Amino acid sequence: MSLQNGVDAAEQIGAVIGIDHLIGSATWISSAVEAPGVIKQVSQFRRVVLGELDGSITPRLQKLYKAWQETGITAELSENILKILWTKFVFISAVSGFGSLVRLPLGDYRAVHEARFFIASLMYEVEAIARAQGIMLDADVVEKSLAFIDNAAPQIRPSMQLDVEAGRRSEIESIIGVIPQKGRIFGVPTPVADLVYAALLPIELKARGVS
Repeated sequence: MSLQNGVDAAEQIGAVIGIDHLIGSATWISSAVEAPGVIKQVSQFRRVVLGELDGSITPRLQKLYKAWQETGITAELSENILKILWTKFVFISAVSGFGSLVRLPLGDYRAVHEARFFIASLMYEVEAIARAQGIMLDADVVEKSLAFIDNAAPQIRPSMQLDVEAGRRSEIESIIGVIPQKGRIFGVPTPVADLVYAALLPIELKARGVS
């Protein structure tokens, strides 16, 4: 099984079926359901990174890697998939959370100083949680994430934001809620994530039909 969403997905699924049955993966693509059975890709980038959670290179991992290569997308193997997952999470949690709040495409807010400061602050919270649990991210992971935002297509909206805008149930728990949850576990303050979660939770509850 390949995991693509949520830095805590392996923990949750592994607790049920066993961690040995899992392979970690991270994807970089912006897409959305355009019509039933039709997925529209709106980003120029298409990248997937695969890795065993223990860092080993196994036959099953190499088999998956070959299958992904044959699709024509950028596929990579990693001996430190947890670092990859948390590096992506630094980026995706920030743009998903802030984008869901402002409901604008990325290009409409990335150059606004106040918005940029808010996004970077959330990124630093996620980075601190990763380091608190022994996952050593690059020293400039926030700067690289901001640069990725600057170079991305201006019309991009993360999938969580698209769900919020459409009034659908979203990935709020795995993309935002997990930040303060893990912050409490590892003793890392998360005031920005707390604010984002509190602001979006009523919208999520409405989408779930919870009064």
